[in-house]
Amino acid sequence: MLNLLLLIASVLTPAAQPMADTSLRQEKLIVERLPDLNLPRFGHNVFYARNELTVVGGHTSGFVRTPTAEYYENGAWHLLTTVYPHDDGMAVVLEDGKRVLLAGGHEKNLGIGQTYEVEIYHPGTHSFEGFGCLDRNRAFSQGVELANGEVVITGNHQGNDAIEIFDGGRALRFVKDVEAWRQVPYILPIGEEEVMVFGNVWREGEFHPCDTVSRLQGTPFCVPLLKDWMPIMNDQNSHCLSSFIGDKAAGDYTYLIAAQNGKGETGFLLVQDTVFTLLPTTCPVPTEWGWGRIRYDRVAVVDRTARRAYLVGSDSTARVYVVAVEYGKTPSPVTFYHSDPLPDFGDVTPVLTPDGNLVVAGGCIDNNFSLLSSVWLLRMSDKPEALMAG
Repeated sequence: MLNLLLLIASVLTPAAQPMADTSLRQEKLIVERLPDLNLPRFGHNVFYARNELTVVGGHTSGFVRTPTAEYYENGAWHLLTTVYPHDDGMAVVLEDGKRVLLAGGHEKNLGIGQTYEVEIYHPGTHSFEGFGCLDRNRAFSQGVELANGEVVITGNHQGNDAIEIFDGGRALRFVKDVEAWRQVPYILPIGEEEVMVFGNVWREGEFHPCDTVSRLQGTPFCVPLLKDWMPIMNDQNSHCLSSFIGDKAAGDYTYLIAAQNGKGETGFLLVQDTVFTLLPTTCPVPTEWGWGRIRYDRVAVVDRTARRAYLVGSDSTARVYVVAVEYGKTPSPVTFYHSDPLPDFGDVTPVLTPDGNLVVAGGCIDNNFSLLSSVWLLRMSDKPEALMAG
């Protein structure tokens, strides 16, 4: 009778280590709680500017837009006031390192409408300068800088999409319409003056795959693989810089992008110029663990120095997971990191620190009204962490 009870218990109790695949490396995720932001926020951008971790915009508790930013120095977050609120706006750290382009966002609280508003953040003086407006009002847009200093901008919320360019000075101009309206698209340079634009489309309350790839100068083309594999998107940050694994000086424009298919599988798209393939890995990306299904809903972040790509996930028990893929090897080894429950871990895009770790700042868990101010460091590197300036 006792053996029967033990057998029943083993069936009903979820195992802490259910994976039988011996090719999957498993490690405990080391996390550290950092000082909280001054404001809980979501729909914000997080980036490094002049080696300083910075958050800009978003909305705070009550789904109210906040015209603020914060930077981390000497163990604390310092609050700044922006010219405009940028809730679900875009941020592009320019190559000169002295400016950050901030644009668009929602016109009203509760994520309603879009704005034309554009400003420049000067991290050296922690100051903001409003100077112009977008060609059309936008939210959920993305931008990427070209070799000539111009910034390609596209993507929008609720239609009205096109490609426009910021000239690097004070002007923005319309370039062309796009073949498909995309929210938070991927904009990937494939040359000094050419980019590809692709991503999922929003219809009838949900995202759908789109196999059409637009180009800044060339003709659009179709990628059959994108009919089955939808790139994982996130509202915040630039998708280009986080996924680039190539070498621009050598003319190598290669990217690694996390994606999911209709079967519930997760993998990585290897994008080399205009060719899309699936990255071969030593084992499948885990989609379930001992406490249930893992939700991956953030873009992959690449550490080019370590030649690893990181994909962060979570489950209904507030446990956090990181899939690390060594993309420089074929097939690429996979290491799976798992944590204890972290109830204040936000649903936002992670940012790579200068020492090869990940930071997650703010966000939400269930809704846009009750937000988080928590900041977490996920330790992925053995280097001593000099986290931020100061």
